[in-house]
Amino acid sequence: MAERCVYWPAQRTLIAADLHLGKCDTFRAAGLAMPSRVAAGVLEEQLARLARALTLTGAQRLLVVGDLLHAPAGLTPEMVDAVARWRSGNGVRLMLVSGNHDRRIERVSEPWRVEIETGSLREGPFVFVHDPAEAPAEDGLFSWCGHVHPTVRVVSGVDAVKLPCFVIDRRAAILPAFSRFTSGVAIRAANDRRLFAIAEDSVIPMR
Repeated sequence: MAERCVYWPAQRTLIAADLHLGKCDTFRAAGLAMPSRVAAGVLEEQLARLARALTLTGAQRLLVVGDLLHAPAGLTPEMVDAVARWRSGNGVRLMLVSGNHDRRIERVSEPWRVEIETGSLREGPFVFVHDPAEAPAEDGLFSWCGHVHPTVRVVSGVDAVKLPCFVIDRRAAILPAFSRFTSGVAIRAANDRRLFAIAEDSVIPMR
């Protein structure tokens, strides 16, 4: 999807990675001069995009492949309450395969109604794991991962732009960071690896 996530129709599940909720609040806690309204606006925009994707797909479950949170310092009362209000407005099941940033996720597991899986989650032919380096190499399994925040550099004449992208090979898919407030790692296409760039409302296969 152009919303940086993937819909699994058979399980009515929306799959996303790297939301990094509370990142702005973490920066503010570290002393960065960022107005509270900016942090609130980033969170509001992110939750609105999630709500739109859930509505569009009719998903009954949201499965986050790691890094729902950014850091414990970002768990301000305002941020926790904002997400709790958003959760109270939908009955979608929320599952998290915990990532390296999800420290103290247990603090919000009850108000946010989060079901937490540590390590990985296996369902049918799929394995959901945060770090691609930890994806199993077992034949017949396909892994869905995050962590990398993949991007692709698109060049046209003297202009260049870096776009978030999906990375897919025969064993795994790496999802782009759902958060727009993240940096990304540039990935190159290869014979056994395809990239799909996200540009506004379109997903574009890259050569």
